Amino acid sequence: MKAKIWQLRISRKAQRELLSLIRGNTADVRKIIIRAAKEASRLIRSLPGESVSALTRRAFYAQRRLELLRLAASTWEDRIPPILIRDIGNATQISRLANKRLLAVLMESVPDDASVLATSFLRSAEDAFLDVNSRLLNNINLSQSVFNNEALMVGKIDDIVNNGIALGQSASEIASGVTEYINPDVMGGQRYAATRLGRTELNNAFHRTNIELYKRSPHVLGVQWNLSGSHERDDECDELDGTVFPKEEVPDKPHPNCFCYLTPIVPDPDEFASHLVGGDYDAFLAESVVV
Repeated sequence: MKAKIWQLRISRKAQRELLSLIRGNTADVRKIIIRAAKEASRLIRSLPGESVSALTRRAFYAQRRLELLRLAASTWEDRIPPILIRDIGNATQISRLANKRLLAVLMESVPDDASVLATSFLRSAEDAFLDVNSRLLNNINLSQSVFNNEALMVGKIDDIVNNGIALGQSASEIASGVTEYINPDVMGGQRYAATRLGRTELNNAFHRTNIELYKRSPHVLGVQWNLSGSHERDDECDELDGTVFPKEEVPDKPHPNCFCYLTPIVPDPDEFASHLVGGDYDAFLAESVVV
């Protein structure tokens, strides 16, 4: 049992839509981090003139250091999470649209006198998605991922400022070090963090939504794992490529930045119509989903 070409086309389209969403999320996160880099530079460069006492200069640095740490925390606690949560919701909607496209093909062979059954099935499929979506969105936990990035940014900024003070660097030199570390346009520093979190969270949300939705769908006979077109080197994904899993046993992503995608295997439209009319999906139609 393997996925048919038309089934693969639908899942590939959804994967392209997800990648587009991730690119947009990366751009939004990048803008936030660039803005933080500019704010950090402004904070440090407003150093008092050379005529002030050493005590005043130390007090200035101590104050600016605290403001920089607050800026770093605010970036990861207040500014970036809302963008991620928004696009996690958008990722689940891509799963919803792919499921609708799949059902639209299956419904083509349902006879006119079974239109009420078809409508009921579509409504039940929508209820199943809403239930899966509600459970996923209500259990989003970005705390550890956000904390790791915040802690890294706070710690590095603290090191740059403290080392600059100890070495007697000018405000301009310290500001340059902080800005270069934060700015995602500069190699290293926050460049990777600007893409990693959104890429991982959106990808996993899409994957998890699909898995849970397939479990709830009586017309899904199995789930095929497909290797991403951007896959560059051999790893565990190569062993999974083409494998058809029972829908209750689909594995999670085996490694970070995995863009492999799933294709639900379903009956041909004529078979689906026969099952629907024959009562094979009545238990699904009778389910009462409370969201």
